[in-house]
Amino acid sequence: MIYTSRNKIRVIKMNIIVILVAIVFLSVGVLFNQKSRLSKDDNVNQIASQETPSVMSATDEPRNSPTEKPIIKSQTTPLATTTPDSQNNILEYRYNQAEIIEVLPNSLILKSTDDTKTITNWYKEKIKSEGMNINTFVETNTNNNILNKLVGATGQKELRIEITKKGSDLSSQINISLKYF
Repeated sequence: MIYTSRNKIRVIKMNIIVILVAIVFLSVGVLFNQKSRLSKDDNVNQIASQETPSVMSATDEPRNSPTEKPIIKSQTTPLATTTPDSQNNILEYRYNQAEIIEVLPNSLILKSTDDTKTITNWYKEKIKSEGMNINTFVETNTNNNILNKLVGATGQKELRIEITKKGSDLSSQINISLKYF
């Protein structure tokens, strides 16, 4: 086969086109790799920022090491799911015979040695007494591992209660969350 100058030019043009396409694919791959790496870093930062902060009193000063993010105290900007009274409202749902483990603006963790049925019935009555509808009630007992869930709601708020007890444990854990709309 005899190559003419036209054929050589066509072969060179084809080679250039193939090289350009390869460069475009390589560039797109690099961009997506950097973008996914950045979004993974953002996800890690978001997860780290959502970790439960330590409880501070009003007189505590923030303690920051060079690697910690600064703690910013703000009294004027409530979270989207809170109302100004919600920090006090969560304590309204404390079962009287329970020890407080943790208190946050919208959640409460308790422990009690009372029977789980007694605790569950107390929360059913509490939900009804506040005019909430019981949207969900699930009671499970598998090999003495108990998990009871209650969800009550009105037009303005939703209350979620989870009562758990492992067969070998002497006490039950009560997780309460309160969400305002």
